[in-house]
Amino acid sequence: MGIAPRGGVKRALVIAEFVLAALVLGMTFAHVLQLPPRMHLTLPQWVELTRPDALYRWFGLIGAPLEAGLVIVAAVAAVETRRRHLLASGLLFAAALAAWLVIVAQANIEIGTWSSASIPDDAWRWRLRWEIGHVAGFALMLAGYLVLVVGTLTDALAPNR
Repeated sequence: MGIAPRGGVKRALVIAEFVLAALVLGMTFAHVLQLPPRMHLTLPQWVELTRPDALYRWFGLIGAPLEAGLVIVAAVAAVETRRRHLLASGLLFAAALAAWLVIVAQANIEIGTWSSASIPDDAWRWRLRWEIGHVAGFALMLAGYLVLVVGTLTDALAPNR
């Protein structure tokens, strides 16, 4: 079974995994691209932009279901196709989501209680946690996407397929 499994459902699962992975990877890459300029913001500016109800609101409303959907679709695709690269990419996508839940979500909860006028003394630690958590999630997501692409292409280009 190669890149395009003969079964329509299996083919649709792999395509859905590619689409969801691309969308989520783009979202996580956006955070990495924003990192350098965000680090130059004052803490009050950073807090106002980072609060869960501000600039990143749509990342949660749209991005969270996409990322959860990716993990589910990746798991089903791995089981249905029995392809090791789909299992590996799915595990990396799940690790990226877990990193967000463990690192970033906790920071979001804390930051959500602040205003630009009420920033705690340890705010820099939460800021660093939030930013590093997004970089870690991107790295895991990119690794998962690369495994997905390389494994799928390797299957597709293998002789006798």
